Amino acid sequence: MNEKLEEARRTFLDRMAAVSFSLINQERDAMVVNNDTFFQLDGDDEDITPQSDLSLPNRSIFVVTTAALPWRTGTAVNPLLRAAYLSRKMKEINNKNNNQTNATTSEQQIVTLMKEINSNNQTNATTSEQQMVTLVIPWLELEEDRLELYGNNHNFTTSQEQEDYIRDWLRGANMNEEADPVNGLRILFYPARYHSGLKSIFAMGDICATLRNQTEGSQTEGSLLSNA
Repeated sequence: MNEKLEEARRTFLDRMAAVSFSLINQERDAMVVNNDTFFQLDGDDEDITPQSDLSLPNRSIFVVTTAALPWRTGTAVNPLLRAAYLSRKMKEINNKNNNQTNATTSEQQIVTLMKEINSNNQTNATTSEQQMVTLVIPWLELEEDRLELYGNNHNFTTSQEQEDYIRDWLRGANMNEEADPVNGLRILFYPARYHSGLKSIFAMGDICATLRNQTEGSQTEGSLLSNA
């Protein structure tokens, strides 16, 4: 039994390593120096790469973690708060960018584009209200797993019920705007199981494939994956 667990653990770690290398190799400013785990980046070490620059407007950010409320663990609470604050910050960045874009328009342009003002305002409002940050969390498919981890007081029958609980928790933390299901933080579930022996939640499938499906056809500058 221990040998099977060790083999499964090694397979899991190998897959995670392969995904990490794949993501790193996709970075435009990263170059593999050798077959080891060392990489050389162009520019100064303190430079912010475009892929990690959170000040760029219209970024699409996914915060992925392996636990969720009501499990009161740091792996559930910290990513939730991080995603909520990122959602708030991204709205500020997008609103600032929209205001700067409007301010640079010359008087002559304003006169000639009077007929398009309403449509432009609607577009800007839509951009600022987009759900730019997504919290990606596990949904325990089996009721026995949910009962063991969350207890009888939180026996969710659907992922929507768990999402409602999480949004209520955010409201209790004075984050009402971030708790808004339409304009606030977006929550995405992936199927998972709870392993009582390891006291951990494991994804039942390819999370990266789930994220790719969510970003296909996106009109944003790009996607930033943040592992928590």
